[in-house]
Amino acid sequence: MEGHCEQVDFGGFYLRTRAQDSDTLVVCFENGGGRYRRADAPRFAFGEHLCAHAGLDSLHVMPKRMDWYQAPALRASLQRLRDSGFFTPYRRVVNFGSSMGGFGALAFGSLTGADQVVALQPRTTLFDSQLGWDSKFSRRHPVARRGRFADALRGLSPPCAVLVFADPLFSRDWRHARRVQQAQVIRVPGVKHAVPAFLAGIKQFRPHMIAAFHARFDPKQFYRDIRARRDSAQYQRYMRQHIAARGL
Repeated sequence: MEGHCEQVDFGGFYLRTRAQDSDTLVVCFENGGGRYRRADAPRFAFGEHLCAHAGLDSLHVMPKRMDWYQAPALRASLQRLRDSGFFTPYRRVVNFGSSMGGFGALAFGSLTGADQVVALQPRTTLFDSQLGWDSKFSRRHPVARRGRFADALRGLSPPCAVLVFADPLFSRDWRHARRVQQAQVIRVPGVKHAVPAFLAGIKQFRPHMIAAFHARFDPKQFYRDIRARRDSAQYQRYMRQHIAARGL
């Protein structure tokens, strides 16, 4: 893989950088992955191969447990990077993540000085009281929920462009997506909470994410390209279930 890579262990998380002499930095936040504790070892990070292929510099935030980016030490580390001028040389900074990583990408938008956030199926708040629907999240994930970084929308500054991808038929993800009022919300119907895997499966993840990193994302082209989902057995099965649930 191209570029110079360094990974630093901060106790509860890793910060991993890959430099390729680019004027664009992509700050990647790992998703939850379904396990509370993560592999405590050097590893390739979410988005690393994607950014390396595109020739973009990247900073990867890699928590050792599924804490939804609530560790004070992480915030302090990113603030030190900001105050040291780490983000300043870049013409463009993009925050990127999926699910828990989408939450992190949104929540730390102001701190990294992001020009754009690209969030796939993000949760937008850890406060159930902010939601207008029942959520099992609090019972499943024992993490602290207080302060500015517990609601991702508090981390966005108005000039930041936001691109959110979600399944409009999967109400949980769609409701979170619609909370981000400044976002351009891209519909990916019939895939539930598997937008990245679906896009990768039809070979549309890499080209459209890279286009978004360069501020060249074209929604019309995206919708044309994802029509292939209609031939997917997963999509057809989900649509049958969705129709049956509605009694149609």
